[in-house]
Amino acid sequence: MFLSSEPGSPTDFDFFVGDWDVHHQRLKERLTGCTAWEHFPGRTSVQQLLGGCGNVDDNLLELPGGTYRAATLRSFDPTTQTWSIWWLDARHPGSLDVPVVGRFENGIGTFLANDTLDGNPIMVRFRWSIPTPDAPRWEQAFSPDGGNTWETNWIMEFTRRPEPAGDSALMTSHEVRQQGLVVFAKNKKKVSAFYQATLELEVRESASSHDLLQGRGHEVVVHSIPRKYASGITIAKPPQPRDETPFKPTFIVASLAAVRDAVEKTGGFLKPDSAAWRFRGHVVLDGWDPEGNIVQFKSPES
Repeated sequence: MFLSSEPGSPTDFDFFVGDWDVHHQRLKERLTGCTAWEHFPGRTSVQQLLGGCGNVDDNLLELPGGTYRAATLRSFDPTTQTWSIWWLDARHPGSLDVPVVGRFENGIGTFLANDTLDGNPIMVRFRWSIPTPDAPRWEQAFSPDGGNTWETNWIMEFTRRPEPAGDSALMTSHEVRQQGLVVFAKNKKKVSAFYQATLELEVRESASSHDLLQGRGHEVVVHSIPRKYASGITIAKPPQPRDETPFKPTFIVASLAAVRDAVEKTGGFLKPDSAAWRFRGHVVLDGWDPEGNIVQFKSPES
């Protein structure tokens, strides 16, 4: 049992208390010019400590090379109004990483430290953003030149796990509740390939009527438009945006450059970089799939 928080304790990390599924993206090498990322799942459980002036998370990381455990300890200093954050890798239980120190400003948490990598001095940066309350995002970046340039090398995207609940007429407590998108397409194969490539999704189910795509906390269903309606639909080449729709799905991605490459290979369109804008720590850019359905991509600012 944990003791309750004290009145007036900081609320910066209140959003993170609870249980989470995690999608990890991590560079295979750091500060070597590497562009190869590995993806793996994980779990995180977070609890407040120190009357609300601290918190700890317990992590399970399912690396391709083997699963391991780790923990994060955060402590708030009311005098400086800053947080200190330590990472403890269970594979090295006698060694705490150098703490990063910082605070939240305008909804973005930035935490810095001086450290070394392979004997060379570097700066380390943790960055927290909260695109939606139940899907926060953490990034780690290293700088070899005192903070002039940064290389993001690790991204964690969190999806809150549902609280245990009794069965209902529509859903049992054992079912996974996952936010998603349904797209109706004249050419199911082509549209499905677009979302697989841009969002790094895998085909979990495929039939003549639909493809079910999942990954990174997302679920996209590409459904074939019935033939009697599809025959009356003409898709322009190149595809033209369906600007009249009142809805615009948005997805967080690691790299807009990688998305642009995937879009070009799968017949969609992404607006030029000059059309991008910044919103809450992300660079945002609109595009559309091979049939003109509007979709928005956003990547963290470097």
